[in-house]
Amino acid sequence: MNSLPPGLGFCALLFSGGILLSACQQESPSQQSAAADSTSEAFSDDDVYVVVSQQPDCGGVEALQEYINNNPPEPFWPWTETEGKVFVQFVVSKEGEVVTPEVTRGVSEPLNTRALEAVQNLNCEPGVQEGQRVHVRMSLPVTF
Repeated sequence: MNSLPPGLGFCALLFSGGILLSACQQESPSQQSAAADSTSEAFSDDDVYVVVSQQPDCGGVEALQEYINNNPPEPFWPWTETEGKVFVQFVVSKEGEVVTPEVTRGVSEPLNTRALEAVQNLNCEPGVQEGQRVHVRMSLPVTF
């Protein structure tokens, strides 16, 4: 399995202007065991990769922002004025489906729910490793 060392929650890689940027977040022990349980149940026969030769293409932050802008909450919701950034970790299956999304750093329950909804509605092209489609763990920020 091509994965991060134990205790390392996730890493985000971004290639911008010829520079490769990366950021990693540590997991708490409870997150480690929960993540191991959910991954082993959902993908018992296949590996879940973190870094692959061709990353999944889900439209990135722009696709999330487009979904948020095109699907605003009802105007009477009390949290519509809340701002912040919610980080959602998920797996893009080798079929291109978003599975096991979870908030790794949230703002509030309503915004966390909206962020999960936005991520679940992404249309993704699966990741590729050695010419084969594979399951890939990803994390994206959703900004409100």
